[in-house]
Amino acid sequence: LAAGSVNQCWGPSECAEDMVSQALSHCDLHPPHEKNPLCEVRVLAFGDSLTAGEWTARDGDNNWWGGYEPYHKHLQRALALHMGPSFQCSIKTWHSGIPGRAAFEMLKYMDQADGLRSTLRDILAMPSGETSEIFTVVVILAGTNDLLIYGRSDEAVAASILELARASRAEGAHVLLVEIPKAKQYTSNSNAEEAENRRAKANELLRLQAKGGQYNWQQSKRRVELVEGAPLDSTTSVDERAFDATEPHLFFADFPLPAWEAAQEEPRSAAFWCQDGLHFTKAGYIELGERLAQTVGVFIRSKLPEDLF
Repeated sequence: LAAGSVNQCWGPSECAEDMVSQALSHCDLHPPHEKNPLCEVRVLAFGDSLTAGEWTARDGDNNWWGGYEPYHKHLQRALALHMGPSFQCSIKTWHSGIPGRAAFEMLKYMDQADGLRSTLRDILAMPSGETSEIFTVVVILAGTNDLLIYGRSDEAVAASILELARASRAEGAHVLLVEIPKAKQYTSNSNAEEAENRRAKANELLRLQAKGGQYNWQQSKRRVELVEGAPLDSTTSVDERAFDATEPHLFFADFPLPAWEAAQEEPRSAAFWCQDGLHFTKAGYIELGERLAQTVGVFIRSKLPEDLF
């Protein structure tokens, strides 16, 4: 996303070339709603190769190939369905996923053309037409490269991610921190136990700092636990929710896909992971977007007035 501009496109084929070139395109893959929206929801998915949607595969001749399937476009589609046809806001999503980049590097390059603050400011500056209200959410999925490539401590990783969140909130955006997922490398390497301890501790530090509440994804039970500890499900009315609608919130979500090790026990879940045990397949990124849409949707419902639904 170049400063002051946006690459908008109305179909996946128009975005394909940009996505393959390091997956740095920022696309609204769906045309604006035909109705005149009363508000506009803008969601920026930000992170590393998992946000870019990088996937790889290997055939029987040991040949590798791959591409990109960023989850944000599936989040947008599923979020529109989750909010329902009576929702009076348009929904647009963008992504900036930079393969190989660690959270501390994202912090260092925040003001570059593909950086978090620069990208977010460009999105916030986009004209909204007659829409009077803009509701912005940044979804941050980062930390894997810090832990597995650079061997950074749990405190350092959490501090970098939280500083990214602070910068986003300073621009007026709500922030959803997504748990650093448990990849194969946390279970199969010689230093797997030590790396897994750092991953778990980093995630716990992020949970503790999430002042807006946390969303715990469970296959058998989906709920939101607010700071006050009161359970909240998707049927709870807006009036019963304890969020302050005027303050940008920091929100935490457990990673919605099964960990690599657990996924190997169930064929459908195993199909979400690439053979490298680090990235996801196309099906995995689709599932990730759809499940995160429920998380984002519950949060949005807690923040916007009831008459918008």
